Amino acid sequence: MNGNDFSFSVSASPGGSPASEPTRYLAPPYNARLIDRQTVYLLISGEPQVRELPLPLVQILSQCGRFRTLDEHAREVSRALRLPPPRAAEVRRSLERLVELGLLLSESDVLARLASRRSERSQGSIEALFIRTCGRPDTLRRLLESLAERELPEGLSHCLVLDDSRNAEERAATRSVVSDFEDRLAGRLRLIDVDRRRGLIDAITAESGIEVQPLLWTLEGDPDDPAPSYGASLNLALLLGAGSRIAIMDDDASFDAFELPGVESAPAFRCSQSARIQFPEPDWQLPGDHYPSLTRHPLSCHDELLGATGGDLAALGQADQHGLLEDLDPQLLHELSGATRVRLTSSGTLGDPGTGSVQWLLTEDPEHLQPLCESEARYRDLLGQRRLARCADRPLATTAFALMTTTLTGIDNRELLLPTQARGANEDLLFGALVDFLHPGSLQLSLPHMLFHLRPEPRRWKSGDFEHPRNIERGGFLARQVEELAKTSRSHDPDRRADLLAAALRDLARCDDLEWRLKRELLETRADMIEQIGTTRESLKPPPWLDRDFERTLQAQRNITDRDGERLTNLATHLPAFLERYADSLPHWRRAWHTCRSLDLANLLDATE
Repeated sequence: MNGNDFSFSVSASPGGSPASEPTRYLAPPYNARLIDRQTVYLLISGEPQVRELPLPLVQILSQCGRFRTLDEHAREVSRALRLPPPRAAEVRRSLERLVELGLLLSESDVLARLASRRSERSQGSIEALFIRTCGRPDTLRRLLESLAERELPEGLSHCLVLDDSRNAEERAATRSVVSDFEDRLAGRLRLIDVDRRRGLIDAITAESGIEVQPLLWTLEGDPDDPAPSYGASLNLALLLGAGSRIAIMDDDASFDAFELPGVESAPAFRCSQSARIQFPEPDWQLPGDHYPSLTRHPLSCHDELLGATGGDLAALGQADQHGLLEDLDPQLLHELSGATRVRLTSSGTLGDPGTGSVQWLLTEDPEHLQPLCESEARYRDLLGQRRLARCADRPLATTAFALMTTTLTGIDNRELLLPTQARGANEDLLFGALVDFLHPGSLQLSLPHMLFHLRPEPRRWKSGDFEHPRNIERGGFLARQVEELAKTSRSHDPDRRADLLAAALRDLARCDDLEWRLKRELLETRADMIEQIGTTRESLKPPPWLDRDFERTLQAQRNITDRDGERLTNLATHLPAFLERYADSLPHWRRAWHTCRSLDLANLLDATE
């Protein structure tokens, strides 16, 4: 058994006759245990009784982890189990026997299973858009202009600019920009700066009967922590939007939205995040006319799918069963068979991809990297500009979160969600892990459009960027700890799970080997990076100029230096206090969230002006 709940393999590898049957089949989620040398106990997910099967039949079943026709399965099984050609007919008969036993599911079977989990789809509209800003009036103006020139979606009642700047001049500049658009946005636009935020905290704590300091720390973090307060505005948005569906984005994105050629509208399930990548030509002015404009308002695209269940997505995608289920495996099928819901939606980006490092690009689909292989000059031109067209090729739903809230992100906040860290990087990754932990079966859905994204000072990737090894930050480390905890947590009650999380974080804070755990996390992170880069390199077979950067990146990941040790020691020193304070703050957060859900947002804002 591996880390997934449902997997069994007796031996592995994958080949035989061409496909001839239109019906495709997949093994159901199951657990298997040998009880003697030739017999296996099989427990199918959702079935109360244990089945007893001969080992050879289960060995064949273990190779049916993707939808294929019986002929395709026969080929794959024969190659995986290294069976001689004369055994092919025997394998085919065994597969037919598995179908008779109900141990291979057709696409129609799976769709029928998912259809039982449909919702009423009367969840209402996204009510509030939150825009995060901090001392960037020019980019904020561009964003508000792109918002004001479009008809706002029906149901959007609030556009709230969350200004996190502590500088008086920057706050005045932001206030001036917002005032210019108040009339154009029909009274829906309001500004909440750090002073106004403190007034809201006081009002919320008074109404909910909790202490001010725990909630203040949750929203603003430790004032002595020099890390940027990226998560402060996200946490404030979760409070003010409690009980509703909301959207959030950074001020350096805009509502200028575009598509890649050939995108599909029907959704699909994916085992992991994926996106198409294109490199705009260096002389192209973005956004420009090189990518088709999205005809709908981006918020409406989020509105349509945010809150959908797995059954809703299956109903929307049933006309294209192949595309909908192509990437399904037994583990994902198990996850989709429960109470799934799209709790997060995200747009793609056109322009600056929003990521700090360039190294992730070397882990992408080799097909997308072909333009970098044409010549060294073209490679340097395309990569150095730090501009990408990057988005899903259709609405893609996955349980494997990889959240980045730079671009437009929809959040189903109708049920309790937990706060992320107020300060430090990877706050969005940690938030995604917390959503998934608190509500098992949560889905993140990537939408097939891109919002134009340009920072106030355009950045460029440089050759030396390949020599910076991947490090771990507090947010990323904690996201992994939460993900691991989710694998062993069985209760589906959010309050119980929140209590379990608090206890686990306190336990982590008091462990004697925290620095060792951090070092193990660093080694695993870099080893995963090495494996991913190596896989892409082997498939791509890059030309010399690109291969050199592959090698430089791999070498950077292999080196563990004294500086790494110093960073880990510093992190281990300060992490326990953070964990204790976060755990202590959770009861206060939960009461504040429920209080805000019971209040009318407009009245709360009016009362604190």
